[in-house]
Amino acid sequence: AAQVPVVRIYGSTPAGQKALLHLHGVLPYFYVPYGDDLPGEPGASQAWLRDLARGVELALAMGAPDGAAKRQRVWGVVLVRGRPYYGYTAGDRVFVKIMMLSPPDVLKAAALLQAGAVMGRKFQPYEAHLPYLLQLKVEYNLYGMGFVRLRKARFRGDASSSPMR
Repeated sequence: AAQVPVVRIYGSTPAGQKALLHLHGVLPYFYVPYGDDLPGEPGASQAWLRDLARGVELALAMGAPDGAAKRQRVWGVVLVRGRPYYGYTAGDRVFVKIMMLSPPDVLKAAALLQAGAVMGRKFQPYEAHLPYLLQLKVEYNLYGMGFVRLRKARFRGDASSSPMR
């Protein structure tokens, strides 16, 4: 089974109880442009995305030690629309969002894509230089000393009986 990152956020509840939030399901990611020369129809583009994910996996595995070469690194790839903030662009463009399972693999994968080691094509990565925790904070509008609002939370044990200090 693939290991995913778990972010720990320390704080307290509105009632003053000390709390430790284990945040699951937030994956590090980066983008590469989806070129105009790539497949436009949904079936062909999905096949191309699967090939891209497989290519990134293979390229990362080639430089890894034996034990690490077998673990999964790419969580998924999806097409998204966005406006690049480098240079002038009149409208939105299509990008491939590449979600990784481990934050250190983001820079490695981006370097391999930029060097042309995947699918024989050079890609320009976007947002690969951002640290994982900064990406998480921007994505979820979190900031230091701010509140984290949760729709659903679970306490381990009885939260009301834990001593406050």
